[in-house]
Parts: sequence; C-alpha cells; structure tokens
Amino acid sequence: MNIKLYHTDDLQWGELYWDVSKNKTVLQAAWKDAQVVLFASTVARPGESIMRERKRPAKTSTNSACTRLVFGDLAVKVLPIPLFIDLYNHFMNGVDRFDQTTSYYSTQRAKRKTWKPLWFFLFNLVLYNCYRLSSFFGGHTKTGGHRKFLESLIKGLFDSSAKPIRKDDRTPSMRVNNIQIGPHGPKPTQLGKKRTCSACAAAGRKRRRVALEEVSPNAPRRTPQTNFGCELCKIPLCQTGECWEEHLKQVILARSIAGTTVA
Repeated sequence: MNIKLYHTDDLQWGELYWDVSKNKTVLQAAWKDAQVVLFASTVARPGESIMRERKRPAKTSTNSACTRLVFGDLAVKVLPIPLFIDLYNHFMNGVDRFDQTTSYYSTQRAKRKTWKPLWFFLFNLVLYNCYRLSSFFGGHTKTGGHRKFLESLIKGLFDSSAKPIRKDDRTPSMRVNNIQIGPHGPKPTQLGKKRTCSACAAAGRKRRRVALEEVSPNAPRRTPQTNFGCELCKIPLCQTGECWEEHLKQVILARSIAGTTVA
C-alpha cells in the first residue's frame, strides 16, 4: 500500500514488487501498469510471466506519459506481464457474473459457525456452474433461464426424494380372483388369525381412537386389523363398517367384466 500511495510516480511500467506473508501462504504484490495494481494470491508465483499483445494508451489516458514510453512509435507491442495478472484479466468476468447471479438467488444464511458461510459459498458456486453447463443457459440474463433452472432443479429434487408408498406383502389386495365361486354371504365370516384389513389399507383408513384412550403423540394410528373377512376370496375385512360393501362392489364389478351371472 505504501508503494501505491507514495511511489506511484517513481515507478516505470512493468516494475513488480512482492513479498510473502509471515505464515508463508499469501503472496502480496504491487505491479505498475497505468496505475499501481495491488494483488494478493495464495497460488500465484511472482517469477512467472507471459507475453501478451498490448495496445498503446491514448495521450489523454491516466499516466499516459509514463506508459507510452514503453511503446515508442508502435501502436501495438508484445510485452511481458505477470502470469497472475493475465489470469485475472481473463477470468475476472466469471467472478463478477457469479457475484451478480448469487445476489439474485442466494442460499447464504446468517450463521455463527465459521465453516457454514464457506459451505453456502461452495454450494452457490456449484449451483451456478451447473446452470452455466445446463441447457437453460443462453448467454442472456433477461430470458429468465437461471430462475427456470433453479425451479426445475427444485422440482426434480422433490420428485426424486418422494418416499414411495410402502406396500405390505402380508396384506392381500382387494382384487377378486375367485369370481367363478358361488354367492357371498351377507356378512364377513371369521377366518382365524388377525390380519390388516384389505379395504381399509386400499382406502387409507386408520384405526379410530377408542373413547377415553390415552393420547400419545408417539403412538401411530395404524390400519385396522381384523380376524374376519371373505372366506371365498380369502381377503381380511372388518366386521363392521363399509369394508364388506366395498368388497361386494368389487365382486360385482369383476363378474360383470368377466361376463358371469353368479349372484
């Protein structure tokens, strides 16, 4: 900073001054272009340079008297510049665009833990890179592609994370198989072992609370179980309620499709 504040006019174009931080991890550099450029990097090396074609600045530009001496009578000249300056010139737009798009749709949250802001930054970076690589990116910011990409991503994540309905193999379905067997009785008969009611499982009905039953948030409301059902179809059904009527409707529908006349 002292070089920039007090020695700018004393430097010639292309002069480079650098030093390393006390812990030997950060390079601090001052390079004279039209102005003194201050730079800090954790990966750059001060001795690396690259030849680039530079245009002679206009006479009215800042510090043109000092800068134009390097070019002489040439309008364009190939000059050596530090490699880290060249990398910054080529990739600075990517950083600026990332900051711009992140300001529109950011996941950053105020946190007290030191590692979480870094995690949110990396997460935003991954989202932005995925957007740039996707078909939603058209190079224009006014087409709404970034927002459409995020909406599509959110919808896809919700669809992929939806928990499939778990089917209990021990609960027979409501499908009627023995449609050629004789008539059904007026009510369900006792089958023996308690099993989950097929009609309640198909309709999503849960067991109702008994009067004066202890209320516990940890006690799940399960599908009713019964030891009654249809003896012909081998389907467990509740002894009371609409389960038996629903089963008879399934039998009538199955027989009408099959073209049988068994009552």
